[in-house]
Amino acid sequence: MKKTLYSITILFQIAFLIGCKVFEKYANTRMGMHRWVTYTNRNFERDYPIESLKIALIAILIVFTIIAIILLIQNTILKKSYNLFGKLMGLLTIIINTLLLKFVLTNTQYTNSSYFFLIMMLSMVSILQIIKLIVHTRMIKN
Repeated sequence: MKKTLYSITILFQIAFLIGCKVFEKYANTRMGMHRWVTYTNRNFERDYPIESLKIALIAILIVFTIIAIILLIQNTILKKSYNLFGKLMGLLTIIINTLLLKFVLTNTQYTNSSYFFLIMMLSMVSILQIIKLIVHTRMIKN
């Protein structure tokens, strides 16, 4: 993968993770932010089928984790063409997806007021990591 594109995706991932921490901190400490988050949560619950979207996200995360495991096994054990960087990227993808799955299953909008926003930002981190893994795997094959 080209170093500049890889660096840009890492910067986006770091920005999303920092955004999660800042958003959660301000949602819990600033009253105006807390009111806006509560209002937006109510609108999300009213306008979107939250449980269906949650089940779809869980299914997508499981599928992407299985794909990452298959790519890791296929390229390390069968072909032995993966370098250490590829192995670490595959393991990091599995870890990120597992942690996001744990977050989705253990938290609700009632236990964490910024739940919907955190899921969106953490999902972007997971999607960027999966894209990096797939691009790296395709470049190894060529």
